[in-house]
Amino acid sequence: MSEIDFSEHPKYTAMASEWEKYRDLYEGSHDVLTSSESYLWPHELEKVKNGGAELRRIRELRSRYLNLIESVVSRILSFLFAEDMVVPDEVKKLYDEAYTDVTGTGVSFESFWQNHFAKHYIIYGLPRVLVDASKQKGETVEQSRALGARPFLELLNPLDVKDWQISTDRARRGRYDLLRYEYDVLEPRTNLESAPVIARYSKVLSALSGKYTISIYKSQNENNKITWTKLEEIEVDTEEIPVVSIEGEESFIKDACELQLSLFNLMSAEACVLNAQAFQKIFVIGVSSDEAKLAFGEYVANFLPDGASVEAIDSGNTAPLENAINSTIDRLFKVAFNQVHTLSSDSKEAPGAESQRESKEDFVKLLKSCISEIENAINKTNELWAKFKGDDKFNAKIELSKKITIQDIDRELAIFQAHKDDIKKVQTAYRELLKKRIADLNLPNQEDIEKEIDAADFSVDQNEGLVGNVRTRLLQQVNGDVGEQTTSQAA
Repeated sequence: MSEIDFSEHPKYTAMASEWEKYRDLYEGSHDVLTSSESYLWPHELEKVKNGGAELRRIRELRSRYLNLIESVVSRILSFLFAEDMVVPDEVKKLYDEAYTDVTGTGVSFESFWQNHFAKHYIIYGLPRVLVDASKQKGETVEQSRALGARPFLELLNPLDVKDWQISTDRARRGRYDLLRYEYDVLEPRTNLESAPVIARYSKVLSALSGKYTISIYKSQNENNKITWTKLEEIEVDTEEIPVVSIEGEESFIKDACELQLSLFNLMSAEACVLNAQAFQKIFVIGVSSDEAKLAFGEYVANFLPDGASVEAIDSGNTAPLENAINSTIDRLFKVAFNQVHTLSSDSKEAPGAESQRESKEDFVKLLKSCISEIENAINKTNELWAKFKGDDKFNAKIELSKKITIQDIDRELAIFQAHKDDIKKVQTAYRELLKKRIADLNLPNQEDIEKEIDAADFSVDQNEGLVGNVRTRLLQQVNGDVGEQTTSQAA
């Protein structure tokens, strides 16, 4: 079989790195985020040849990621599906036993659209669903069912769809002529003594010949060059590629991701300062004679001579970082919900209540428009599913709730404001805010979660911060206030 090369669509080439960023910031994997300088920006000392790599390793270990992107995506999903999806009986009958497992992996019809398709819409702005037919088909419905012949819904990640062509013909405008996507397969094994092998495959879907065909390829990597070998070609009894997508939209989290990166690096810098504070230096002030200096040790700190006192010098002040962290969190949620009000650069006017209301109204309109697009995608997919089952006239429609108000936006912003305190401190009243947040999410085992919130220890020493030197505080208590500033470093 001949080996061929494949190309990439210009949009894929331009957007792949952005899509990877959206995915990584949403998933929040520590290893992924700390291993790339695109996410954890290098400090100047980490660039030096001697010791820089070790400083980087220590910072990677200590850096932790506060995943606010996941929270934003979850809350936008709650807006888009504020009420349970109402599915007509005709649609349930269409899917039959597949209604509770439309993917073949146990994902139900409602879950597929609410937790998978809509999530891709928010994260990438380009969700695609493929109605994939089984290769096996019996002569009767019973034989087909026995063979497992039925359609499946497959969500295509934008990072896997490498190339495509959308028709410009008037009769087929907006439909796919070609589409190619890649996927990994764990190759079958005859025994468990052989090592698992993951192979890369590609499917090319074509409707140019007037029939829908699926060509399957397998990749080979020789001398760092990837080529593809065609394995088989399948012809399906339909005239169009059964892919439904929402094209040309931007990611909901596009701008919020930039602030998430800033937050990650600010918190990493703060962790470095707090780590350095664990190595505070203690100075004794007021000891001037050479004999006292030679004899002085920490074990005699409680017996300092008259006029001597103890001072601890911190390695850095975290207050500016704390302020930057809190303001970044505040801005992130406002950006995510389109609540950033811009004025001309020379204006000293604060945004008024009317402009703020207009901004919220615009966001509500945007959400309602998105719900309509998801609704259309669901109904188009149902029509394709029906065609695979021999019904070309299926017209039952699903309607999604569009009951979103400005008050819903206000409530979400108020809840997210509480996150600013969550980094350093959580006051007693915040327990109730957390419980309210859990109630809004409608999570299972809510009572158990509330008990966990009640039992959690949120206390923080407001005077000393998260890191305090107990020994220094005790010495200062014994010796009183710091006296005149003549310094002599302790041995």
